[in-house]
Amino acid sequence: MQLLPKLQAINPNISHVSAHFVHLAATDGAPDAALQAKLQSLLTYGEPSVQGEPALSLEQKANTLKIIVAPRLGTVSPWASKASDIAHNCGLAVKRIERMTEYVLAVKGTAALTAAEIQSISAILHDRMTESVLLNRAASLNLFAHLRRRAHGTRGCIARWQNRVAAS
Repeated sequence: MQLLPKLQAINPNISHVSAHFVHLAATDGAPDAALQAKLQSLLTYGEPSVQGEPALSLEQKANTLKIIVAPRLGTVSPWASKASDIAHNCGLAVKRIERMTEYVLAVKGTAALTAAEIQSISAILHDRMTESVLLNRAASLNLFAHLRRRAHGTRGCIARWQNRVAAS
């Protein structure tokens, strides 16, 4: 069964769902233009968008919910280990690269989803054994909390790149 009908079973007012990857890179300092360009090149893969994906109207954009599925907080995902190894082998000065999936749900009308509905939707979108659900991007900085502690309070800069993927 496709994702949208599963979500509509929770709330029939959900009219659209899309998803894209959000990449985070932890560095010792602010990344310079060269590092940003290399990371963007490395982290741009797959199809940039789904052909035929309907554009959201202004009304739909006004009534959207973003749910971010990230690796379980306090862990380093296998994807992050491999991506970080590749970046290091390419000579990039990064501490860690991580990937999250940001889901965007459009809801018809002005009714907001209830907390119980959001919890049910989150249960469909993530694996609670290996992933965490975040309701905003700022919470994603917790993925790198162990790096900040290890650096005795020095805070690495986080750079973000997005790569759209299809939600099916």
